[in-house]
Amino acid sequence: MRSLEIKRQMDATSMDEVSDLIADAWRADGARPLNDHLWLDLREGGRTGFAGLIARDDGHSHIVGYCQISRGNESWSLDLIVHPHHRYDSMEIAPDLLREALDIVANEGGGHVH
Repeated sequence: MRSLEIKRQMDATSMDEVSDLIADAWRADGARPLNDHLWLDLREGGRTGFAGLIARDDGHSHIVGYCQISRGNESWSLDLIVHPHHRYDSMEIAPDLLREALDIVANEGGGHVH
């Protein structure tokens, strides 16, 4: 069973879990998965216009996916990470995360999403 958690402020445990996911994806892909703007927003733990969406699957100690949106001046930045061990399931994990992230954008007035 998959669960989805929306964080407007990241607590220390969630930051550690997302950092572990980023490290795993970085090792697998050879590139850091979040752009600099999103990385800084994550490290600050969230600010106005920030949302971190965490996907979990029962039976796994690590998170299986993460999507982050951050509002800029006139647009939004969005990035999505699926854990390397769960990419076979990415066509289920990614759409759920994207749908929820875009709902947040729409509920906060919409705008262009990068």
